[in-house]
Amino acid sequence: MKTPTPLTRRTFTKLGLGAGLGWLGGLGQLPLARSAVSSDYKALVCIFLAGGNDGHNTIIPLTAGGSPVADYVNSRPTLALPSTNAKILLPIAVAQPNPYGSAFGLHPSLAKIAELYAAGRAAVIANTGLLDAPITRAQFQSKNTGNSVAMFSHSDQTNLVQTGLATGGDGSGWGGRLADLAQPAGSELPLSCVSLDYSSVFATGRRVQPTRIIPGNNFAQYALGYLGPSDPRVMAQTNLVAQGTQLRLVDKANETMQRAIELNKILTSAGTATPLNVFPTSPIGQQLGEVARIIKISGNLGLSRQVFYCKHFGYDTHGGQDWAHARLLADLDAAVGVFQKELNDMQAAGKVTTFTSSEFGRTLQPSGTGSDHGWGGHQFVIGGAVNGGKFYGRFPTLVLGGPDDAGTRGVLLPTTSVAQVGATLAAWFGAPAAAMGNLFPNLAAFPADQQNLGFML
Repeated sequence: MKTPTPLTRRTFTKLGLGAGLGWLGGLGQLPLARSAVSSDYKALVCIFLAGGNDGHNTIIPLTAGGSPVADYVNSRPTLALPSTNAKILLPIAVAQPNPYGSAFGLHPSLAKIAELYAAGRAAVIANTGLLDAPITRAQFQSKNTGNSVAMFSHSDQTNLVQTGLATGGDGSGWGGRLADLAQPAGSELPLSCVSLDYSSVFATGRRVQPTRIIPGNNFAQYALGYLGPSDPRVMAQTNLVAQGTQLRLVDKANETMQRAIELNKILTSAGTATPLNVFPTSPIGQQLGEVARIIKISGNLGLSRQVFYCKHFGYDTHGGQDWAHARLLADLDAAVGVFQKELNDMQAAGKVTTFTSSEFGRTLQPSGTGSDHGWGGHQFVIGGAVNGGKFYGRFPTLVLGGPDDAGTRGVLLPTTSVAQVGATLAAWFGAPAAAMGNLFPNLAAFPADQQNLGFML
């Protein structure tokens, strides 16, 4: 982990720490020594692949001889990955019915995830995307869809995917709404929702607001960070920011600082909770290292449920996709591999489920040396509680203008919705069946026997 960097009041405000102050009153009595993750503990870790991951070059159908199938090669002649030379696809087996049999390969950068898949600790959610109801090619082309607004827009689709609603919502994300359910009546537990990015709709609830944390930062202050809590200057500041001034802007700034001071007590107490493994220095590696550190102190905070949001940038590969995508997936794979090892060493692998998400997939048809904004794509679910080594959902036909293409360029119509994936994770997290309509208002539009996809044990 990096050495903690002190933050200024301006940065505290940028991180949004002034929201959700209900937990401040009880922090003075919290035991801040390290404790074990509770037996009932569960956490969801979302890794958002920002920009729109190309699932077509992440998971590739193979012939019996190990080469990519003709549909895939013909649809993207300049982007298709070869099975020989420097790019040897990592074989995985699939038992579920699909257009291409049982032989598939992962991108050669995904060696750790391939191992997790083979061990039954990772699953593939095939051709998932933002849908408010099932859709056919004919319905889409006749515009009789009732589905996603502002398609192909990064900002709009990012927000909508994180709300779980293709036609908009109330500004809350489904991860935050799930965390709402886990809060005690009338209060909010600290670090129930944590975003390792500045902004996260996913981790924003109707009650719970995400705590935004920069990896390796303990919210120390430049001026007073070297002083102990009993120093008169520190005590004076603590008392000052707790006082109301009847000036709304000043009070809000003081609340922000008050929360940061209290978070500093929590996070600095985690000094002995330094990860056992060395996480990669990449941004996603450092984010997952911070997640591991916070999970280790969850027992100190009385937390049995936590939601985390991480963001991995760079997947908008309009050009140079060959090298850029390989580097991105290698960073993701290395970080996930160390994170899973850390959870194993913590004996928490079955208590934490990690999943990838993205605003949309990419087109099958190349656009020069890259690809354009698409719709459906493939995602991973990883963890000891995953019923892994399988595909869930229906793998699409990779034919331009084919039955799964919204048009002629390979914008694939999703066959599994974000809501179905989220509802399956929410059920494992402990959400009751009666709450699913509140978490995912569009879930009822999908067949009852497909609302839980069954990828969690």
